[in-house]
Amino acid sequence: MATQRGGFLIYDYNNTLDELICAHVNLQVQEHGQCYKRTYLEKHLEHILEQYVASQDDINYQKLLPDVAASKAHVHTLKLTQLPSHLDLYDVLSDFPHLNSLSFKFG
Repeated sequence: MATQRGGFLIYDYNNTLDELICAHVNLQVQEHGQCYKRTYLEKHLEHILEQYVASQDDINYQKLLPDVAASKAHVHTLKLTQLPSHLDLYDVLSDFPHLNSLSFKFG
């Protein structure tokens, strides 16, 4: 499911739960407000930010923006275990109204 659409249209919680369990072994929904939609979007955003590789022509950055836009209304917490690119997090996360916890490592 494309996050651009899926972020707004998650209504099949069983399917979302199956995707989460397959993608993340030690999933703790209680760390994400007991909400599967929030959990899915936070984990997906963590994954795409950790895997982001900068490109000279900003094509990768432009591909990142729709997923970021779809997630911003639901993301409260981000825990990035690695951030290999020196992506300007202010540009990406400044419009997140509910973001209250952010932890990351550059490396």
